Amino acid sequence: TMAALIEEGLADPLDQFVVPDTYTTANNQTFSDSHEHPPLNLTLNGILAESSNAGTVMVGERLTPEQRHDWFAAFGFGQPTGLGLPGESAGLLGSAESWDGRTKYAVMFGQGLSATALQAVQVFATIANEGIRIDPSIVAGTTSSDGVYTPVDPPVQTQVLSEETAQTVLTMLESVVDEGTGSLANVPGYRIAGKTGTAQGAGVGGGLRHIVGSFIGVAPAEDPQIAV
Repeated sequence: TMAALIEEGLADPLDQFVVPDTYTTANNQTFSDSHEHPPLNLTLNGILAESSNAGTVMVGERLTPEQRHDWFAAFGFGQPTGLGLPGESAGLLGSAESWDGRTKYAVMFGQGLSATALQAVQVFATIANEGIRIDPSIVAGTTSSDGVYTPVDPPVQTQVLSEETAQTVLTMLESVVDEGTGSLANVPGYRIAGKTGTAQGAGVGGGLRHIVGSFIGVAPAEDPQIAV
């Protein structure tokens, strides 16, 4: 969502907002942050660093539902990664037309869709790779019985974001670790960029019973080599 806003020219990292703990859209859908708080003076970067659902929806409204969908698809959601392993899920990404009045906002902070762990980490790898999405692979090549090595075809590469926007978002993700919700991912001596995730998990018999936390990061931020 942040990458889309910046690439579409709809917001900049230092744009300033007053962010409440709950935000209600024009169609009367209310979204809340994880905890109550007085209105906060946050930049767009701060909304990301503080993982504010309310702020994300408030600013994300500038994107049309079609733009939201197309950006998710551009990053690889709703389609196999190209890894080639049998049984790989494409995840679930409905069309913009199929989203109800709540889903079209909830997708912007990760609800109303599903993705595999590999699809999720590929988003961060794309940002870290100067905006280029590269189909993942686990086989570099094969060697025949007579010792002839044949490399696999080069992976498909797709320019999703401009290099400038990718670097901007990578810097924003570094602030998540430096001063936001991802501080536990700090590694002394290394620059880490990444993002926390929080999901509500269903318990036995249904119902939301617990919280599932996650973190995806890339390192070192100044010249990323790994995405985890």
